[in-house]
Amino acid sequence: MFSIRSKKMAKGESIGVREFARQVGCSHVLILNLIKAGKMPQNEDGSIPLDEGLIAYENRKKKKEPKEKDPKKKKTAPKKRKSPKKIKELPDDDPPEDGEESTYTATKLTSEKLINARDITTQFNKARLAEKTYQAKLREIEYKLKKGELVTRADVEADASAVAAEVRERLFSIPVRISALCEHQPARKIEEVMTDAIQDALISFSKSKFVKAHGDGE
Repeated sequence: MFSIRSKKMAKGESIGVREFARQVGCSHVLILNLIKAGKMPQNEDGSIPLDEGLIAYENRKKKKEPKEKDPKKKKTAPKKRKSPKKIKELPDDDPPEDGEESTYTATKLTSEKLINARDITTQFNKARLAEKTYQAKLREIEYKLKKGELVTRADVEADASAVAAEVRERLFSIPVRISALCEHQPARKIEEVMTDAIQDALISFSKSKFVKAHGDGE
């Protein structure tokens, strides 16, 4: 039998729905649902006759009727949606609380970790591919250097500097070399002497090892 938790009330007394629910230790929503289903008596003024109400509530308990669910707790009811395996994958997170919100949070965290793991794997694969491509190109360059198909920038600059210096020296020496030959000579003879001197200076270009290599290929 249920007992009233507060002071004893007179026999035949009636109390409000909320007070009755408080006395028997349940939600007032449950009492309202019982009244609506015709399983709980109610006076015209909306109060509940205490004695009859306690009997009705006790009879409902004896019949083992399924407990009415509180609408406010429906959101936390579907615990079956939890995924223990996914939660185990989160050892660093706090244990999930009851309800759908905890399940959603755990699932969301797991999804974020999986996405981050995929991103890291993708970046790692790209970096590894870039490294392999770089190594392949480096080996190709080394191979062409050994075959003579490629030359270093330093070799080209050194060769160009040497050739330019010799051409410059030859060009500046032309006046000294041909001045005596051109004295009292007709214009046509002077032209021939100057042409020969310029061609001699330009022969210095053939001393470039790269020009020679190009000529050999022809």
